[in-house]
Amino acid sequence: MEAKLTRGETEINHIEYSMVIILCCVIFIIVSPFVYQIYYNMSVSAAKTSTTGTIDYVKALYTNGNLEEEIGLPFTIEFTKDSLIAYDNGEKITLQTTRKIELDGKKPESGTVTIDEDGKVIVKELDFGWRTCNKEKDGDITCE
Repeated sequence: MEAKLTRGETEINHIEYSMVIILCCVIFIIVSPFVYQIYYNMSVSAAKTSTTGTIDYVKALYTNGNLEEEIGLPFTIEFTKDSLIAYDNGEKITLQTTRKIELDGKKPESGTVTIDEDGKVIVKELDFGWRTCNKEKDGDITCE
């Protein structure tokens, strides 16, 4: 024997389902700013970590380059999407490396990392695709 819903029971079911959907929407509206903030903080943290890895990579390139030939300061590595370009004292150079040096983190799509005459590191517009990072001589890494 089949149980049939009366018209009043069907309307109550529709109202209950509508209330559940409305409640879910309200919860989503309340929670979404928190989820966005978590995502933002994680992406900034990832960009800072990749910037730190890139700085270490440039320092290793400089050190390794000095083992092969004398490289002066300021020493700059300019990153492009497909390669990197090294500058010694403002002049473009070709790095001779005998050791394999790997980049820890994501490779930047563009930007420069410079080791100045004092040994301080300056980062300009290091772009990872989702965040761009900078660092002044004595400052912290900032990513936007």
